Amino acid sequence: MTNFPPNLDAMDPETLREFADHLHTLTQWANMKLMAINSRKDGDINNAIRIEAHCEKLYQILPKEWRW
Repeated sequence: MTNFPPNLDAMDPETLREFADHLHTLTQWANMKLMAINSRKDGDINNAIRIEAHCEKLYQILPKEWRW
């Protein structure tokens, strides 16, 4: 994404819906990452690995310009 934050008021409905979908995916990733960190901290490594695998799937869904 070149212009951040984007001007949401200037987006047409299709672009805004797509942006919202990407934000939702990113939110899911962040929540799952937090769960994985907490699982590791609690010593539940198997659960952390399972959650991290889900994080990777979510990451791959993000547009390339949203990835780090």
